[in-house]
Amino acid sequence: MPELGPSSRAWVTKTAFLLLSQIPALASAEENVWDEPEAPPKTTATTASVAEAPPPASEIPASETPMTTETDAEPTNYIKGELIGVGTRELVSRYDHAGIRIGPSIITKDLFLSVTPNFGMYFDKFSLGLQVPLNLLLLEGGSFDFGGMKVRKQDWDEASDFAKVLRFLTYGKKEDNVYFTIDSLRTVTIGHGGLLHRYQGAIDIDRVLTGVELDLYNDYGGFQVTFNDVTARGQILGALAFIKPMGFVENAHWLLRSISLGIEYAGDFNAPRCVRVSVSSDRCVPGSGSIAGIDPITGVERDDTFVRTDPDTGRPVVETVGVHALGFSAETRVFDHERANIKLYGTFHQFLDHGGGIATGLLGRFTAGERTLHAFRVRSEFRTFDYDYLPGYFDTLYEITKYQYAQSASPWQVTPTKFQAAFGDPENGFVVQDQDRRVGLAFDLNYAIFKDSEDDKLFGFGVGIESSTAPNSGTFYAHLEAFPVSVFQVFGSFMRLNMESVGDIFSPDGSDSLVVLSGARLQLLPIVFLNLYFSRQFQIVRSPGLEFHLGNSNVVNELGEVSPYFASDRIYEGISKLMFEIELGLEFNQ
Repeated sequence: MPELGPSSRAWVTKTAFLLLSQIPALASAEENVWDEPEAPPKTTATTASVAEAPPPASEIPASETPMTTETDAEPTNYIKGELIGVGTRELVSRYDHAGIRIGPSIITKDLFLSVTPNFGMYFDKFSLGLQVPLNLLLLEGGSFDFGGMKVRKQDWDEASDFAKVLRFLTYGKKEDNVYFTIDSLRTVTIGHGGLLHRYQGAIDIDRVLTGVELDLYNDYGGFQVTFNDVTARGQILGALAFIKPMGFVENAHWLLRSISLGIEYAGDFNAPRCVRVSVSSDRCVPGSGSIAGIDPITGVERDDTFVRTDPDTGRPVVETVGVHALGFSAETRVFDHERANIKLYGTFHQFLDHGGGIATGLLGRFTAGERTLHAFRVRSEFRTFDYDYLPGYFDTLYEITKYQYAQSASPWQVTPTKFQAAFGDPENGFVVQDQDRRVGLAFDLNYAIFKDSEDDKLFGFGVGIESSTAPNSGTFYAHLEAFPVSVFQVFGSFMRLNMESVGDIFSPDGSDSLVVLSGARLQLLPIVFLNLYFSRQFQIVRSPGLEFHLGNSNVVNELGEVSPYFASDRIYEGISKLMFEIELGLEFNQ
């Protein structure tokens, strides 16, 4: 394991001092999987919507996993669990409902009429939601040609796309001893996020992955399992098992009762190792060694970094490999009060055949007020890890960056896959030059206001940032959700990943790492709702089977000159989607 150099030791000293200086105010925005579960927020009877996810369990953000219970009863005016839902995609009725949403939507440059019949029923323990989202082409981009109301092909060209008809199928709530759900509506986090952190299976606008999650737990231990695709086309699995050793000891001290020990796993059984030239070729695009020259057929100058995507899906043709990692965690409360607590935790994660990392942090939860409750979460975490390890490897952008990892500047001739960027791939010309050990820091702050209890949230806000000495390792998010009146809701998540520095948060460059999810919902009449959504997600740049030039300015000819004929292509690009719709329907059992 490489030793820390003088500059890294100084960085460690500074960040450790910063971490310790924050102890009096610590609480957490990213609730540990061993925290007490959060009861789902509710609105008043006239409020008709919540963040999209299987109601009522959906109001619990994905990273809130019910892995412990408290022996002593918590006061009713103490807010448990996470306060906000970073990555919320839509606002949807929480009551039994049936109706149809209709309105125009703009996807890239095309204008569609969106028509979505939908249905939802919520019983005591069981809930079911169905939908058939259709985008019918009105006008083709860049012209006034009528699109013939054709169904958008990209929405229904894979088996996983058809699973989105099942909006949610849920048993129990997130805090119940038994919880099961099939849905495509939220991000998922395992543990403290060292391996799988806010994973989103629907970040590609042309592909929706419907995931599965099962939680079982009691006072002595439990486990959580999540799989990213019910059709088994996706191959990402995450799992956590924990035990509370002193849970078996009656009348044990609260400090001992709070000790939890856990083991976790996350992996992709078919992770892209490298991008192949085409379906008919096993050759991978080289990261170095390409020289611009003359094409013997066309006579045009070119190089070895041209590829053709899959003729059916349009995604890159790849050579796959299994990426697997294990982790171990421990935590205990160091401060405990009926309306506040602070926890100390430590984790160790290791990728099989690659590097590992350790992290330690303090997190706390605080509640103030009597009728109007003010809840706070703050987390501060210090990390140190090998050069061939990335914290939160399976993140929000994984379904995009696993093919083409976003970088401010590539040291290679093509943009690497995430596997190549994290672990290197010398066989194909991707050698990681900087092999020093890395150090980093993460910080989150969340705040929310509730009326009387956690069942009625009025406002929520959160911000978080991560950074380290590893290249392109910066992450930032800001999230807002507000319910100023009973018939109006608004939400928005702004996320930027793979930043080179904190100064890139609001930079106009780096759109390949920017995610925006936002919307508003207004009840106009008892059966009429107005919905407005804006998102920035990702899409393949060209049609299936077309050629891409993945080489950049590092591809030169024998004279050291850059080819003047070909610009570097991105496989995926960030695109904007704007949707305005009227929802007509009936709600029951409010």
